[in-house]
Amino acid sequence: MADQLTPQEYMAFLNSLASSAINGMLNRAEELYTQDPGRFPPLDDGLVFQLAALLGATVIEANPDYRDTSSFEKGAGELGAQTLEFLTVVRGMSDTSGRAMLFNLLAAAGGRPVRMVERGPKPN
Repeated sequence: MADQLTPQEYMAFLNSLASSAINGMLNRAEELYTQDPGRFPPLDDGLVFQLAALLGATVIEANPDYRDTSSFEKGAGELGAQTLEFLTVVRGMSDTSGRAMLFNLLAAAGGRPVRMVERGPKPN
């Protein structure tokens, strides 16, 4: 079925799923902050980065192709290679929209603010 989608449609599909995941993170973080104010760190891009890494690790660990722990590195390498491919696409989308793609995903997830850590100017 995925082969019936154009590359643009498939990327829009993935962006929709990513926005939904971010929406879930925002909702759960809000619940935790309400239950125990000040205990948990703010949801910022650094924390989202860690969450992405954790999700990748859980998917690799659960994949039957990587059941043997000695194959984890292969799975992580494949995930890393796919991430690099997506980075080129995401950078193009960011350049087109004039803001980081994460902001677009956040807006689609409900528009609630997430603190972004300033890391200096975007490289050329």
